[in-house]
Amino acid sequence: MRVFSKKMDGRVEPGHDDLRSVALRRLDVNQWRQRSFVLHSNEGDNHLRARTAIRPMAFSARCQTNSEALMVRVLCLLLAMILSDMCSALEIHRVAACSGVVLRLRGDFRDGDYARFKSHFRKKTAVIGLDLSSNGGVLEEAVRIANLARQKKLSVYVAEECNSVCAFVFFAASKRYLAQNSKIGVHSVSNSRYIEDLDSMRLTLELARLSAKLGAPESAIGKIVTTRPSNITYLDAGDLSALDTSVGSPFHYQRPENSSGATKGQQQGCSADVR
Repeated sequence: MRVFSKKMDGRVEPGHDDLRSVALRRLDVNQWRQRSFVLHSNEGDNHLRARTAIRPMAFSARCQTNSEALMVRVLCLLLAMILSDMCSALEIHRVAACSGVVLRLRGDFRDGDYARFKSHFRKKTAVIGLDLSSNGGVLEEAVRIANLARQKKLSVYVAEECNSVCAFVFFAASKRYLAQNSKIGVHSVSNSRYIEDLDSMRLTLELARLSAKLGAPESAIGKIVTTRPSNITYLDAGDLSALDTSVGSPFHYQRPENSSGATKGQQQGCSADVR
């Protein structure tokens, strides 16, 4: 806690109250503790000298104004962070298809997504594949999801783009599909500060070996290793052909009953999302 008093030659100027004492008389102890943090100096001095033009009442009002302004800025920052997570976090929807359930994955892979993903396999209806679109995210979560997709022998369909760690889920599929204009983008690994250091380089090599085991061709692995973390390289037609990738969705989603009571060549009641 800094001392808020006007000093001259090491002595308190006569005729002026100690500003801190005045503030404490106007505020109870709890209010003072809540507001005092906005009054600390950014410098390392032991005293924050008040101007003689500032009166005790003006000081109290300024304290309150600064505190409220800081609180508004903090709340805005927290809100922006929450909205950012809500917009980009992985969304997992269950969609009924003719032969089972397809998990539709949209957004970035975040901590805890593997547990959420795995919970869908405890339900009665079998999961037959993934409808995937993601720009990447947390490496560990994506690799664990890729391993489970491999174990369950899931087909993977990329509806839009599948970049960064999302590509490993695509590589892990038993059968791979993508839409006409979809892209698969890859790059090397960076650390938490988005810098490529020795540890991240080693991890890139480990993932290259993993990709080879999953069936990725040497041309695709070369793009993973040589593309900087800040850039992205898309797999070309030759890479996709080597991965035995087909164009078009393999999933036939069932449609609801039409107004006449008949279905259009499919069972009824299967097109709605089941979350």
